[in-house]
Amino acid sequence: MSKQTFLIFATLLLLQNYGHADILNSWGGKVGVALAKHDFEGFIFIENDDTQRRTGIAGALFAEWQLRSPIALITQIEYLQKGVGFKVRLTDELNNPAGIKIINSRLDYLSFQLFTKFTFSINKISLYPLLGFRYDQLIKKSDFLEDIYQDFRNQVWGASIGLGIRHSMSSLFDVLVEARYDIDFSDSYKPENFSVKNNSINISLGVGF
Repeated sequence: MSKQTFLIFATLLLLQNYGHADILNSWGGKVGVALAKHDFEGFIFIENDDTQRRTGIAGALFAEWQLRSPIALITQIEYLQKGVGFKVRLTDELNNPAGIKIINSRLDYLSFQLFTKFTFSINKISLYPLLGFRYDQLIKKSDFLEDIYQDFRNQVWGASIGLGIRHSMSSLFDVLVEARYDIDFSDSYKPENFSVKNNSINISLGVGF
């Protein structure tokens, strides 16, 4: 079964079990940061200890569809700046260590996301875990690591798990804060003996209506 078929099947099964997702419970937007990194496997000249997370921006639009309480379905489209930071060790004219310079590479993705949300409410505050799938479309890549990035796959599949807090500020809107971890199922780069996968920690602030 392909990942596309599995995602469609899982969505239909969820809707069948918990009722029709025809009630728009909420919609809104989010802005935040993506702390992204590559996982390199099999590379002789690149080790994961030589890399660190790079900070990029993120922005999303979402709609929340109420299923059987306390479960909701979230459809979301998000712009994410991913990539990785490389630690370049500097030396002086005598070849002595002279510090570390960070060089950042960047990959821009448009991510289509489907999450299941479980809400636990206390007065005006709601705590909710998130779990779901992502389809990421590569839309831009930096010139750095061009030899590798030119062969990067344009589409990758992955999963996300997160936790959020939503506070009702008034009858007009809510404020929400989310933290989410994204991991890829599919390799972004897969020659014969090497592989690269993305992962990121995303922190966002948003409003819901």
